[in-house]
Amino acid sequence: MPVHGSVEQIFRRLKELPSLYAVLALTVGTFLVFAQPPGQGLDEIRHFYRVWTFTGGAFVDAHGRAGGPIPQCLSVYMNHFASAASGRAPFSLSQYWQSPQACTTKPIFGAYGTAVYNAPIAYLPEIIAVGILRAVGAPIPLIFFAGRLATLLAFVGIFYVAIRLIPVGKQVLFVLGLFPTTLLLASTYSADPMPIALAVLAVSITLRCRHRDVPDRRSFPILFLVLAALTLTKPTMFIFAPLLFMVPVPGFSRTRPRPVLVQATAVVVVAALAGVWSLVTRRVKIGNVYGLNPDKQIHFILHDPFGYGWVLARTFFESMGEARWLPGFIFSIGFPRPFVPDNIYAPVGLVVVGALTLWYAYQLQFGAKQRIDHGALTLAWLPVVLTVAGIILVETTLFVYGTPLGQPVTAAEGRYFYPFVALPLLTIDCFRRERQVLRSTRWIVAGSVIMLTWLVIKIFVHDYNV
Repeated sequence: MPVHGSVEQIFRRLKELPSLYAVLALTVGTFLVFAQPPGQGLDEIRHFYRVWTFTGGAFVDAHGRAGGPIPQCLSVYMNHFASAASGRAPFSLSQYWQSPQACTTKPIFGAYGTAVYNAPIAYLPEIIAVGILRAVGAPIPLIFFAGRLATLLAFVGIFYVAIRLIPVGKQVLFVLGLFPTTLLLASTYSADPMPIALAVLAVSITLRCRHRDVPDRRSFPILFLVLAALTLTKPTMFIFAPLLFMVPVPGFSRTRPRPVLVQATAVVVVAALAGVWSLVTRRVKIGNVYGLNPDKQIHFILHDPFGYGWVLARTFFESMGEARWLPGFIFSIGFPRPFVPDNIYAPVGLVVVGALTLWYAYQLQFGAKQRIDHGALTLAWLPVVLTVAGIILVETTLFVYGTPLGQPVTAAEGRYFYPFVALPLLTIDCFRRERQVLRSTRWIVAGSVIMLTWLVIKIFVHDYNV
């Protein structure tokens, strides 16, 4: 009986969205960790070099260049697969584990371009895994795949906690965490998984605290630490700092001014952290790498704001948006292979499935209306304002640091908007109750499984010419 009861309990837990998410994400994510060719993730070579130099203690190149010292054998290993991607032949799994020549030669310069602006905390899981294995002299293939796996485990773990903690909107987080692009990022070297996971966790903690009748004394300091870590991943994430105004400070009454001062101080501290890494990297010279010139882009924005407004409009409503940010929000895979007849972005059918699944997850949040104090209206709409401001801020950052001069649109990709997907849940929760729809979980899971199945097949077609 005890064994039978434990089995029933396991199956009951697997029907819950947090556990079901963990199973699906870890299963497909582990496949992606080992099935994707090394270096074929989104800008993965540059991010791997960045992680390698971090573990060696080189935060910024001594000469202010966007790169750092790496062993020549590491470059040989990564360039081998970069060259293979441009050929007709399929990749071979056995080649992934073949160590290159001995790493005994003098280190060479490894360029990582704009990844130089990413702070260490954005790569924390990879840095820990790579650092430990480098210390014991592990072979490069083992180091590489261990870093990938560490990213996946950390991302899924944080997302699982966020889905379990959040009182409403679990369906939205479930769908977002299983989008093909989400898992592709989480299973490769990238600076995006940690910001996405921490942003979702911040929204989850905020909503959980607002649903408590008695404020939890730990919520405010925990949210402060999460937001501080989020801001240190990428400076643009300071936009989440005002969430601290939505969580009461323990030990104070809502009607007294002192809590507001504490909240405002905490917001200022989190926002100030955005400038820490900027000061560290202020002397880095991108030069004309990829045709980038941040100074001229900033000059253009300041002296022609209406012209920059047209750049944003063209980004979202002309060819760049159609080709990259909308399909890329659902699916975006590494680098194109010229002799493989497929696209690295999502086809129309997958975009429709992904959009409908996320839309349905959001529709489940629009239940019966609930009253809200007129004095709290400003606070209720704050998340929507933060979402809009965050998107504009991210696009502006991409324009300054990632868009070549003269290009009429920004280098927008849908994945950059992931941290803001859950923010509107805070506003919706102020005005509506969550709907309880029979079998709604089945539709959410079905849409996600369709996308994941397509993703797995895509890997075989794109990388192995199946």
